Order: sequence, then structure tokens, then C-alpha cells
Amino acid sequence: MASARQTPEGIHGLQTLVRNIVSDIVGENSSTSGTGNANLPPSNVGPVNPVDGQSSVTQELHARFGVPRQVYSPLQNYGRSREPRRRNRRQTYLTNPPIRSTSNTRAPQTVSKSDFYIKNVILLPAPSYNTVPRGDTKSYLISRGLMIDAFEIDQKWEQEELIARLHELFKNVLLNESQSVVKFEFVKSGGTKISSVNLPHGQHLSARILKHVVGNGPVYIRALEKLSCEIQPGDEESEFWTESLGPVPPTSTDSECCEITECLEQESLGPVPPTSADSECCEITQCLQQESLGPVPDSVQASSHNSDAETDMVKVLQEIFPDKQYNELFSVSSRSATLQEAIDKLLDTQGTIDDDSEEIWMLPLSAIKYQKLSGVEALKQFINRIRLLDEDQQYLNITREESIISQVISKYKNPRFDIRKPLYVSFRSSGTAELGVDAGGLTTEYFFQLVNELVRGDLNGIRLFEGAQGHLLPRFDYDLISGNIMKLVGRIIMHSILNNCRGLSGLSPAVVTYIVTGTRDAVLENLDIEDIPDPCLRENLRELLSCSGEDLSKFMDYNNPSNIADIITSSGFPHIQVTDTNKNLAYECCFVHEVITKRIPLLDDLREGLMSESSMGTGLLNLASMHKEVRDIVFPPPSGQIDLVELKRMVQYERGFMRNPDAVVARDFMNMYMEEMSQREGSDDEQLGDLLQFWTGWPSLPMMDETLTITFLAKEPSKVLAVVDTCFKSLAIPTIHSSYEAFRGKMDLAVGHGKVGFGRL
Repeated sequence: MASARQTPEGIHGLQTLVRNIVSDIVGENSSTSGTGNANLPPSNVGPVNPVDGQSSVTQELHARFGVPRQVYSPLQNYGRSREPRRRNRRQTYLTNPPIRSTSNTRAPQTVSKSDFYIKNVILLPAPSYNTVPRGDTKSYLISRGLMIDAFEIDQKWEQEELIARLHELFKNVLLNESQSVVKFEFVKSGGTKISSVNLPHGQHLSARILKHVVGNGPVYIRALEKLSCEIQPGDEESEFWTESLGPVPPTSTDSECCEITECLEQESLGPVPPTSADSECCEITQCLQQESLGPVPDSVQASSHNSDAETDMVKVLQEIFPDKQYNELFSVSSRSATLQEAIDKLLDTQGTIDDDSEEIWMLPLSAIKYQKLSGVEALKQFINRIRLLDEDQQYLNITREESIISQVISKYKNPRFDIRKPLYVSFRSSGTAELGVDAGGLTTEYFFQLVNELVRGDLNGIRLFEGAQGHLLPRFDYDLISGNIMKLVGRIIMHSILNNCRGLSGLSPAVVTYIVTGTRDAVLENLDIEDIPDPCLRENLRELLSCSGEDLSKFMDYNNPSNIADIITSSGFPHIQVTDTNKNLAYECCFVHEVITKRIPLLDDLREGLMSESSMGTGLLNLASMHKEVRDIVFPPPSGQIDLVELKRMVQYERGFMRNPDAVVARDFMNMYMEEMSQREGSDDEQLGDLLQFWTGWPSLPMMDETLTITFLAKEPSKVLAVVDTCFKSLAIPTIHSSYEAFRGKMDLAVGHGKVGFGRL
């Protein structure tokens, strides 16, 4: 095979194959392909015989190399031809498709609407019922069978058939006291009022018209007589029913009609049937004028205007007394000739008010309603009106090793920190988060620690208060005044009260009096020499009262240790020298100046912070001025002995514990333990205050008269210590101890280690 390829016949066959390929590509036949190309061999090669297999080779080349090839044109679409896109038409799906007509004319396809609609039907049981029933009133109508749900009404019903159907629907209740059938009328609701249906003259209220009148609301029908199912006078619910119906607008009174009747009878005009309708009174008035009986009395002519005048008076009274019911205001206005008389009558019903008390008359008018409540109840209502329980929580993460004041002071400076919103507190100790979920207990401990630090701690090295416990005063410092720090302290106290915690304890009674009243003259009777924080000045003032004669000159001598000349000058003492006749005045000027006068800017800032939140103009200090209980909650007196009787009154043991003998023994041990703790005053052992701090998070009784719960742990060797849920004020005591000594020891251990911090021992 290798030698055969070198023969001329083999070369001639290869040339012939090449010529055939080139001819097919350029579109020329084999006889002329070589003459036009200089690169091809000479044309002395003879034509190719078609029988040499040229056709089969050409076809194979065409199949393998895709020749002849076409020149690409960008204007030509070489893809598969596509049919034009059909537009999808949305089809309407019908529940009941119409039947097609067999005729050539196609009838339009329509959907037949239902002839029925469903409505709730409410029967109002008295003609005087003019208020849309809501809430308890609606529940009452349902209980009496006066409201039917989902009643099916045919739009083809005419008025007579519609009335007959509704009579059949309420046949058991459309009866009067004599068990006769009562007719009714169709009414409609407009806002909160019930009004009559006004149709054009000659048009009947068919079922189709009724659907248009009621719209999306229920169908109201009102009995033309009082139904037997309505509450009778003297019934236990009569007061509720009266409030539900509301007052009937006043018309011409019976007394006025009686006066007109008597006047007619005196003039021999014949007896007049007694009535109170406005139209009949107008006819009587015209009759009087025709008979020349003189003008009708003004009271009778103005009867139609009394309703508008009384309504205007009621509107004014509602603005002044927003907590009063409309019925009460309407009743008072109808019995009062002037607005001032109505206000006086309402104020008399608020409770006993001491006219000589200036504090009462300085209160907002809206605060009078708290006067007749107890202090705790008034504070509860005040807190509930201010708190925003539905808002998002505000989070505080407190590190115990650092100053709490320094951590939170920026929060209270930020106006976006709303003290009315719920608070969620978490603690960190030694870099580790304490195991406590705040449902109230952690918040209580936060405010207890914060309030204690306000009294004993400092802010960036500046003490906020000075003096002994029970005689604390705001420290007179320029930085505290310029930084409005006392205003922030007032907001902190207000925040504590809103979270059912107590306020700042240990303040001087004179300072508390000024904060509550805002007047310096009211504090004089509460001043105490111990309120002066400087012990040297206290001794000098005591000595001033006991000195006389020439010894008084030393108080003005700058070289004498008893010198108080600068203080006397600052206090506004009007004399140059202290003598026997004016030494008491000098003493009083120095005393009041040192305790109150020079601290007034600080005390006013504290007052402003406490009044930062109010309800309808009533602030926390207004309640404190009315109720001593509130004052003792906002400014608790120095910690004293806890009343054991009051503590036991608040304690409630687990239900059914009497069936468990071990629980009964533990209950007796707990009572003995509380009695022993009440006698430990002055010792280093745990006391009742420590027990309450372990129990509730605050070392005093709950201010809102809450319940303290005691439950019992299972009798297991691992449960020897008490466990407390501070958030719910629930204390679980062990039942495994058989002796009181063992019980007392484990309780002291639990209280001592668990009263601060959260987690299980």
C-alpha cells in the first residue's frame, strides 16, 4: 500500500479529489476549476469520470463538512419560525353557568343574583330606648331573647309580609303586661343614637328598601309599648337599665300642662284632657291667646328651649367633671338654675372639703375625685392612668460592681427614655449574668439599690444628700444646681413609684413638707435642730439661745470659734449686732436659711422631677398633699420596726396544706421564726427587714397591700433551704426539718445569702 501511493495513478486520483472539493466549494464544475486558479496543477489533467466514485465521495463530504456553505446575513432569521402568540382571555367562572341558546342569535350571559340576604335583628323593648345597645346592654338583650342572629330575609317581601315575619320571629317577647301583642316600628342607628326611618311620602318599607336603609348594620325594630320582658321598677337591675337607656330628652312637663289646664277651666273653656305632648301644648297656647287670656307665662313658652339649655350645661359640666356619669350631670343640671349652682352641687357630693385648707384649693379640680378615696386606692388609680403597659419594654443591664447612679443617669437625661413604659432589668455580677428573669422582682431590687445609693452614694465624687438618717437634706452644691441633678432624682423617684416601689427614705420632715406644699412658711412647725448637717453650727445655734448680754458679741467676732456672722448675713438678718431682744430672730433666720432657704433651687428641681408625669393635671405631689399614706410611700420615714401583725395579715399559705402533716409542722416553725426575727432588733442576726428583702426585693412591707404567699417544698434531702420567687412574692419553705433549731439555721442561711442577687443556692 505504501508503494502504490507513489505511482502517477495515485497522484492523479488525489488531484481529482481535490478538484472536486474545490469545484463544489466555489460552485464551478471540474472542467473549468483549474483554469482560473494559479495554485492548481496544470489543466492537462483530463476530466474526471463520474463513475470513479465521485458522486459518493462528494455526498459524504457534503454530509460531513456541510458544503456548500452559505454566507451569513444579519438580516435573515435562521431560527425556527414561530406562530404568532395567542392572547389569553380571562374566563369568568360561574357557579351556575347559563344555558346556551340553540338559536343562531346568542343571548348575553348574565348571573342571577340571590333574592335573599341575612341580617341580625334586634328588638328594642321600650319606646324610650334611643341608644344603640353596646357592651353589657347588648348582652342583656341577648339574654332576654331580644336579638336574633342570621335571620334570612327575602327581598320580594312587601311591608305587610315583612312585618308578619318579624312578628312571628319575636312572638314570645312582643307582649305587654296584659299579654297582648305589641306592635313595633322600624328604626335605624346613627352613631350612638337610634332614630326613626324617614321614607318619601307614599313609599313602603319593603324588604328591598330595608336592606338599603340598614346597610351593613343589623335591623332594629322598637316596640311601641313597654314589653313585659323589660325590667320592672324595683327590679335589682333597674339602675343598670336606666343607665343603658339614657335620659329621655325633656319635653313639656306635666306641671306646666296642669297649670294651663287649670287656667282654661277657670275661664270656662271646658276641661282639657291631661297630656304632655308638645303639639297639644301648642294648641292650648293658641286657645289661650284666642280667648284673650293674656300671654302665656315665659316658663311655658320657653319649655321647648329648656332641653337645649340643659344640654349645653351638661356639656360644660362634662368638661369640668370628666369622671362623672352623663345621667348624674343631667340630673344636676335639670335641678340647677345656673351653671355655678350645678358646679356647687357637684362639689358638695365629692366629699367633705375643708374651706380653710389652702392646700386643697391649690389642687387641680380633677384631683378632687381622689379626695374621697383611700390613699392606696388613689395611688393605684393614678399609676394605672399613667403607665403604658402596652408599649415595648425598656431594658437596663446593671453591673453590681459599678455605681448604679453612674450607669443610669444618662438614661434619665435622655428624653426618649420614657418612665411610663414597662421596664426589664438584668444584673451582672463578677462578669457573669445573674440567673433571673424580670417579672417584677429584679425591677424591685433595682430601685431598692438605686434609692439607697442616692442617699449614701455619690455621682462622680459629689454627694447628693447630707445629714443623718431621718434628717437628710439635698447637698448645697453648684454642680448639682447647674446640672439639674435633683430634677433627675425626682424622675427616678417617680419611676420607682410607677413600678410599685417606694421612694426616697430618710429625708427631713421639713424638707418633705416643702416638697409637698411648695411654700417655705409651711415648714416652720416641722423644723428640727438636728436637720442642720454641720455639727459645729448646731452647737453654736444652741449656745446662741442660752447666751445673754455681752456674751452675744462673740457670735459676730470673726476670731471666735462661735462666729456665725457670715451665716447671719446670708440669712438676711436685718440687724448689725445680736442682742437679747433679737437673738431669737437671729436663731430663726439662720435655722431656716441653713435647712430650707439656701436649698430652695435644689428642692424646686426635685419637685419638678416628681411632677414630670401627671394624669389630667393631677400629679404625684397633689396626691401626697391629700393623703398621708401616699406621702409615706413617696418619702418613707426612716426604717423602723416592721409590724409583725400586719405582716401575718398579708401572708397566705398554700391551699390544702393542712392535709400534709409535714407542711403543718413547717407552718408552725415559720410562725415561730417570724416572731423571733421581730425581737432581733439591734442585733447582727437576720431581721424581718432582711426576710422581706429576700422575699419581695424590698426590706419593708409591700406598699399596695399585696399578698405574700408561702408554699412548701417536697420532703427531700436535697431541699433544705428556702426558695423564693421574688417576682410573685412566693416563698417556699422546707419541710424536711424535724426540729425548729434546724429550720431556723437553714432559714438564716438562705436569707443571709439570698437577699441580694438572683439565682439558686
